[in-house]
Amino acid sequence: MKTAVQTSKFLTALLLGQLLGAGAVWAAEGKFLSSGGTAVFNGRNETAVQVIEASQIRGRIAAERPTLQKPMRLGVQKEISLLAAPVFTQKGLLPNVPKTFRGLGRHAGDVVKSVVYDPSSDAWFAWSNGMIVEVKEDGTLPVVVQEPPGHDFDIRAAQGWAVFRDPDKNEIVLLSLRANDDGSVPRRVLHSGIEYFNPRFSPDASKIVVGMESSGREGRLIVTDLKSGKSSDIGIGCQPVWSPDGNTLYFMDFENDSYNITASKLYARDLKRGATARLFESREVLMTSPSVSPDGKSVVFVDEKNWDVSVAELPVTETNAVGASGEVK
Repeated sequence: MKTAVQTSKFLTALLLGQLLGAGAVWAAEGKFLSSGGTAVFNGRNETAVQVIEASQIRGRIAAERPTLQKPMRLGVQKEISLLAAPVFTQKGLLPNVPKTFRGLGRHAGDVVKSVVYDPSSDAWFAWSNGMIVEVKEDGTLPVVVQEPPGHDFDIRAAQGWAVFRDPDKNEIVLLSLRANDDGSVPRRVLHSGIEYFNPRFSPDASKIVVGMESSGREGRLIVTDLKSGKSSDIGIGCQPVWSPDGNTLYFMDFENDSYNITASKLYARDLKRGATARLFESREVLMTSPSVSPDGKSVVFVDEKNWDVSVAELPVTETNAVGASGEVK
């Protein structure tokens, strides 16, 4: 049984997890939504989200050269952008990760949580009825991991790994998707403690970033190199997203008035140099849910001030570095 202190810490971690896990996704290919028309989710015809073609996005970026201070707003409707999870595919930009997929939640009593995109296999996965399943276009749901304890997970199917938070043991667990010859499944505990949550792989599955509850209002980010086993405290931050090569970790920090975000800051951590640079700080553009493009040159995000999905070029600079200590204020 959890003590009152443990319960309070757990709730705080969940709140931090909502911020950490709200990040956008750059997918490799848009398969579930099409431009215009309808899409079939859960056996129902629903209006499909309009897709902005990739060529159009690239052309507009080249013509307008949007910056973080003056981003290119895409005029997405408020009710769509409230989902706060833009997705960039090779087809174009979608304003949100689909909340439902064909096959998921088709039966009464089904429990579906944590739909995630895996760039290594160009596939979507979900925690459904206590299992991690792959979400196929034809509505089938092949089981990938049976009975993982928690729905806070990420996966790299091509590399054969999943990672999840075990809420019963308060552990972050790395799990192989390939059994040994004797039938045993390799697993490794990366972190122990109720303060750790929301593990996320780097693109090549060589590293994992997790959130860690810390004293005060802020959470911290911890990066673990899976080959060496070494962990690094990146500092205060949330909503981490990886660069395509996995060498840079972008993340957010916020100020708030206890009800709403009042200022946002975007940072980039060079994992090779061990230095963090502040790329953006504003009270006018309230950036949330960032995602770096597949070419690493631009970022898509949601502006909480007006709920627009916006795009901007990322600055190429090493100025305004705040040091290698990881202390980001």
